[in-house]
Amino acid sequence: MTFKGLAVGVVATLALSTPAISASLSLNSIDGVWQNASPSVSGEGTSQIRWGTPAYTTDGSFYSQLAYLLNGGQQSGYDFDASGDMVVEDNTTFVLGTFTHLNYPIRDTLLTSVDLSLSFMIDGVTEAITSVFSFDHWETHNEAEVCANGEGREDGLNISGCADRVTATLNEAMSETFVIDGVTYVLDISGFLYEGELMTDFWTLENQSNEALLVGSFRVVPSEVPLPATGLLLLGGLAGMAMVRRRRR
Repeated sequence: MTFKGLAVGVVATLALSTPAISASLSLNSIDGVWQNASPSVSGEGTSQIRWGTPAYTTDGSFYSQLAYLLNGGQQSGYDFDASGDMVVEDNTTFVLGTFTHLNYPIRDTLLTSVDLSLSFMIDGVTEAITSVFSFDHWETHNEAEVCANGEGREDGLNISGCADRVTATLNEAMSETFVIDGVTYVLDISGFLYEGELMTDFWTLENQSNEALLVGSFRVVPSEVPLPATGLLLLGGLAGMAMVRRRRR
């Protein structure tokens, strides 16, 4: 083997022997509150909002009376249950909280849109991480013969009345970059996971609840790793050998 080949082989060996870097982050103070509801609903500024008057006397139909008896006269609403403090690993999906839609027969005030404002802290980062998700809400009329999803009132999702549709923002392009102890991280808050996939919308049956998980992940940005001291000494020795060879020539 030539000296040049030996040097290349040593450098390659040192590069291959560099251990892979794994990382973890500590998340705390996770919070999510509902804001900017249209029209105004009760509970804005908290993790739970409610709207509507429990329906029973809207038309006196069998459906409205049965629904009232089943749900005990509850309002419809959104809940966000934030996850507790946790340590998360790089390149691994973690859950920031659970969104729940409560769908009950109601009348009067009907929600059309609202924002979820999310915030949390990461150990080593001075500023809170924040993100806003916008929700569009379609509160359907249970007396319709054909429901909003195109099916009949007693078919499929509409077996107990017309299902309601929830549409949420996808944040696939949203990322936050920060540095801790010289290491650069990129945090991605993807959006809401529903039945194993990132949701754009879902339908909730009447007198039922529906859940989706707010998920995120982070990764470490690769950087040039300095050679360890033993590697530098070895390369220095190889450089010395090269000088001796040139002198002998």
